[in-house]
Amino acid sequence: EFLAPEKRKRTAFQHVREVGLQVRHLPVQFWLIAIVDITYYSTYFPFQAFAPLYIEMKWGISADESARITGIMSLMSMALCPAAGLLIDRIGRRATAVTISGCIMLFALLLL
Repeated sequence: EFLAPEKRKRTAFQHVREVGLQVRHLPVQFWLIAIVDITYYSTYFPFQAFAPLYIEMKWGISADESARITGIMSLMSMALCPAAGLLIDRIGRRATAVTISGCIMLFALLLL
């Protein structure tokens, strides 16, 4: 039986292909933010894993103290990220905020 195109069921492959075609047309700003986010999280989480040992070896402090220092980063992130999100939602300019935060993180890591 013949069905109108809008009534036919699409296969999973057709759906993925259509979504893939749509993704290619996303604006440049989306891709810049995606690249910055991927770069940010691919450096932040590995650093979190190795930070206690690094801090312990570099400054010669105890393992407990270096773990506390590293924990402060996570606590600050939990407290400040929602507040920063609300601020950015109110002000706008998300792409600028993401770029600035990436640069600040790079500078902070270079200080270590």
